[in-house]
Amino acid sequence: MKLSARNQISGKIVEVQEGAVNAKVVLETKEGMRITATLTEESVRYLSLHVGMSATAIFKANAVMLAKGNGLKLSARNQFVGKVLEITKGPVSSEVIVAVGGDKIVSSLTLEGMQSLELSKGDEVVAIVKASALIMGV
Repeated sequence: MKLSARNQISGKIVEVQEGAVNAKVVLETKEGMRITATLTEESVRYLSLHVGMSATAIFKANAVMLAKGNGLKLSARNQFVGKVLEITKGPVSSEVIVAVGGDKIVSSLTLEGMQSLELSKGDEVVAIVKASALIMGV
């Protein structure tokens, strides 16, 4: 299956914490990056997710916020420090590709948002993705 979501990061499931309605699923890449997803219990059962299983974290570029600088305290569980590889500016929105470990994360943000960060190629940024924005594929 091909997907339009450009962020597809594979790894092994290292934690499944079940709850009454939702579960926390943590995926770890070969490079040690951990990605946390909040999924429904029904989805965990349907996919038979368990520790040690290979899976892919999938999320759309518009679910990725970018921050520049240190010291942010956010409730979002997924905060990945990386370097800007590429910037494509459009009249309304822009696309920024960030290298995080051995993976790339694509962020789609407004041109104004990108300009307010004063982003340039090579800048260190934090790519932020809420756990609820992730989908798991097996």
